[in-house]
Amino acid sequence: MKTLTVANQKGGVGKTTLVVHLAHHAAEQGLRVLVVDLDSQRNASSSLQTYALPQLQSQMLFGEAPIAWPVTAMEPHIDLLEGGAKLVEIDRAPVQVINAFLKNMASAPGSYDLCLIDTPPVPGLRTQAALIFADAAVAPIDLDQYALDGIKSLLQTVTGIKSKYNAKLDFLGMLPSRFNTHSPAQRRGLTDLLAGYPKFVLPAAIALRSSIGEAAAERLPVWKIGKTAAKEAGKEIRQALDLILNRMGVSHGA
Repeated sequence: MKTLTVANQKGGVGKTTLVVHLAHHAAEQGLRVLVVDLDSQRNASSSLQTYALPQLQSQMLFGEAPIAWPVTAMEPHIDLLEGGAKLVEIDRAPVQVINAFLKNMASAPGSYDLCLIDTPPVPGLRTQAALIFADAAVAPIDLDQYALDGIKSLLQTVTGIKSKYNAKLDFLGMLPSRFNTHSPAQRRGLTDLLAGYPKFVLPAAIALRSSIGEAAAERLPVWKIGKTAAKEAGKEIRQALDLILNRMGVSHGA
């Protein structure tokens, strides 16, 4: 199982949109996918509620009791460990809860090909644990000035985890998200991002489109919304998703 952590220390940048669409896309490509929602706002859990594993929540990963993972199907599918309000308590817990998380995640069934971890918009223990366990990480980023101002802190967090705790962590890069192509300020922001961090930006972007919001409301990936604009958005976002899967070395139908 390859694990991707989706992280950013700012909210509203498209983390959950990326996780949900990547889960659907990977399953459609023949992969068995586990989604772990570590955000107490549980937006990923709301979108993927149909796939929730019964009697299991992601906060249990930080407990001393081993997780009783169910036997999972071998055909392509999505399983969800949903988030909950009590997750906020994890960031105030002793640092040893990270060890419990690592142990419980390592015990996940080997039938999964891909694990996707959605993280909260804070650099606490939940995000640290997710990065320490991950094989790869990606950071969706808004192109407004406040988001751009936080890039240095984001990169320090990721590189710090890699150097101290997880040498295998591959930071795939920042993914421009919610990109308003009609905004001169955002176009300048993208130019500045590419100029300042050329090695840390994925060569893809997810534009700001109303159809993505409509898809979230219907709990569907955008390419399943029957509108021309949604199909265009789906084509665009699938290009970014394929890029991420390819860079992780996750084969279709593994």
